[in-house]
Order: sequence, then structure tokens, then C-alpha cells
Amino acid sequence: MPFLRWKQHAVIAASCILAVRAVIVQLAFFMHMQ
Repeated sequence: MPFLRWKQHAVIAASCILAVRAVIVQLAFFMHMQ
């Protein structure tokens, strides 16, 4: 079962990284446009 929990955690971590990266890209784009 530990493997399953690890996999779930990896998915959550990947989602967080993607979300943060998306926000950073949007902010950089917004700053660039001004």
C-alpha cells in the first residue's frame, strides 16, 4: 500500500507544480504586456 500512497502524493505534487508554473507564466506574460 505505501506505493499507492506515494503515487497519489506524486500526482498531487505534480498538480501543485503545474498550477504554480501556470501562475508564474501568466504573471510573466502580464508583466511583459504592460
